[in-house]
Amino acid sequence: MIASHDDRWILGLESYYVDSYEGDARNERYHILLLAKNKEGWTNLVKINNTACTNFYKKPIITMDDIKKHSEGIIVSSAC
Repeated sequence: MIASHDDRWILGLESYYVDSYEGDARNERYHILLLAKNKEGWTNLVKINNTACTNFYKKPIITMDDIKKHSEGIIVSSAC
């Protein structure tokens, strides 16, 4: 398919939410989807993705504090 100038893209990130980066809390994770509403949201998705990859534990993980810190322009949803 060839993209036209009228195409609208929805940029997003799939990750896993955990209550804490410490100990066994990392094992109980919840699959989430984050979508960018605007340019600021895209910038915040990149920051959240960097955090998720830095705190990688079997899968990319983030906490609610990470989401709150970079929540402007972001839509959060369950992924499953």
